[in-house]
Amino acid sequence: MFLQAQRSKAADQDSQPADVPGIETTDEAIDGARNDFTSRIEVLDGRASKEASQFEQRELLYAAFNWLATTY
Repeated sequence: MFLQAQRSKAADQDSQPADVPGIETTDEAIDGARNDFTSRIEVLDGRASKEASQFEQRELLYAAFNWLATTY
Protein backbone atom coordinates (compact mmCIF):
# COMPACT_ATOMS: atom_id res chain seq x y z
CA MET A 1 0.00 0.00 0.00
CA PHE A 2 2.85 2.37 0.84
CA LEU A 3 4.53 1.88 -2.53
CA GLN A 4 1.26 2.49 -4.35
CA ALA A 5 0.78 5.71 -2.41
CA GLN A 6 4.34 6.80 -3.24
CA ARG A 7 3.82 6.06 -6.92
CA SER A 8 0.66 8.17 -6.90
CA LYS A 9 2.56 11.03 -5.27
CA ALA A 10 5.39 10.70 -7.80
CA ALA A 11 2.88 11.27 -10.60
CA ASP A 12 2.09 14.63 -8.99
CA GLN A 13 4.98 16.95 -9.93
CA ASP A 14 4.44 19.17 -6.86
CA SER A 15 4.59 16.34 -4.33
CA GLN A 16 7.97 14.67 -3.92
CA PRO A 17 8.93 12.39 -0.99
CA ALA A 18 11.42 13.84 1.47
CA ASP A 19 14.92 12.41 1.45
CA VAL A 20 15.95 10.52 4.57
CA PRO A 21 19.73 10.89 4.91
CA GLY A 22 21.92 8.42 6.74
CA ILE A 23 19.96 5.21 6.22
CA GLU A 24 22.16 2.72 4.43
CA THR A 25 21.01 -0.63 5.81
CA THR A 26 17.72 -2.27 6.70
CA ASP A 27 18.87 -2.46 10.33
CA GLU A 28 19.32 1.34 10.42
CA ALA A 29 15.86 1.82 8.91
CA ILE A 30 14.27 -0.54 11.44
CA ASP A 31 16.13 0.99 14.39
CA GLY A 32 15.24 4.49 13.23
CA ALA A 33 11.57 3.57 13.00
CA ARG A 34 11.68 1.90 16.38
CA ASN A 35 13.12 5.08 17.92
CA ASP A 36 11.09 7.65 16.01
CA PHE A 37 7.68 5.97 16.13
CA THR A 38 7.86 4.01 19.37
CA SER A 39 4.46 5.21 20.60
CA ARG A 40 2.71 4.60 17.27
CA ILE A 41 3.95 1.26 15.90
CA GLU A 42 5.50 -1.93 17.20
CA VAL A 43 8.26 -3.45 15.09
CA LEU A 44 8.37 -7.24 15.37
CA ASP A 45 12.00 -8.31 14.96
CA GLY A 46 11.73 -11.51 12.94
CA ARG A 47 8.95 -10.28 10.70
CA ALA A 48 10.51 -6.86 10.02
CA SER A 49 13.86 -8.35 9.02
CA LYS A 50 12.25 -10.84 6.64
CA GLU A 51 10.00 -8.28 4.95
CA ALA A 52 12.76 -5.63 4.86
CA SER A 53 14.69 -7.64 2.32
CA GLN A 54 12.07 -6.66 -0.27
CA PHE A 55 13.18 -3.02 -0.15
CA GLU A 56 16.14 -2.40 -2.43
CA GLN A 57 16.27 1.24 -1.35
CA ARG A 58 16.67 1.23 2.43
CA GLU A 59 15.41 4.80 2.81
CA LEU A 60 12.08 3.61 1.39
CA LEU A 61 11.82 1.09 4.22
CA TYR A 62 12.09 3.90 6.76
CA ALA A 63 9.61 5.96 4.73
CA ALA A 64 7.20 3.00 4.82
CA PHE A 65 7.43 2.89 8.61
CA ASN A 66 6.83 6.64 8.67
CA TRP A 67 3.76 6.20 6.46
CA LEU A 68 2.40 3.43 8.68
CA ALA A 69 2.98 5.45 11.85
CA THR A 70 1.41 8.67 10.55
CA THR A 71 -0.57 8.68 7.30
CA TYR A 72 -2.00 5.17 7.42
